[in-house]
Amino acid sequence: MTGNLYDIIAEHYSSIFPPDKDRINFVERFLSPNSHILDTGCATGDLCIALAEKGHKTTGIDLSQEMIETAYKKAEEKKINCTFLHGSMLDIDKHFDSNMIDAILCMGNTLPHLKDTEEISLFFKKAGKILKKSGYFLIQVLNYDRLEKNNITELPVINTDNIKMTRRYKRQKNNSTEFIIELTTEGKTYTEKTTLIPLKQKEIIQLLRKNSFTHIETYSDYKQTPATEESFAILYMAQK
Repeated sequence: MTGNLYDIIAEHYSSIFPPDKDRINFVERFLSPNSHILDTGCATGDLCIALAEKGHKTTGIDLSQEMIETAYKKAEEKKINCTFLHGSMLDIDKHFDSNMIDAILCMGNTLPHLKDTEEISLFFKKAGKILKKSGYFLIQVLNYDRLEKNNITELPVINTDNIKMTRRYKRQKNNSTEFIIELTTEGKTYTEKTTLIPLKQKEIIQLLRKNSFTHIETYSDYKQTPATEESFAILYMAQK
């Protein structure tokens, strides 16, 4: 079966990718009390809700309507005040004025879902526009240098009590990657193919610098261990 898999799995998202306390603590290290935070590609809002519980003002944006509806339901159940927007990360400047946001998050390999490096550069430009001068831009991307070097074509299988998810990669001739997700739940299997941009560490840093981010650090984990060639994913901290 095919369909918008991100809509299909919205109900199960938190069991597939459970809230990570280490991630929350990592983000909090860069925040002042009562910070205004934007989470791009927020999925079902777990990170927004967790940070709002700590006293921050949070907004999440996601392309999946089902994800956004689920996020609102979760926030209402917990009686937490969050804002969730259905839309593209390329439209963030339509929702926020210049120098308005203390921290922008782009976690969980969201960035490579943009169409090409031109769109990524545009996103970085808009992020820089709405960020306060002292604000932080936190990004998490799979280490595609490692995937290519070691010819890795699939990620570890995710198994929960009622879900199995496989994720495979197929390199395309146009320097893009076909990302194939297969999810099985309640006896049904859903498959979706998405084109991703296999962003290398050097490319991301160059695009950040092109868009006026002058201070950039890279980490291999939420403890801020310096990134290496063998890091599974890379976290970027950028400031203007």
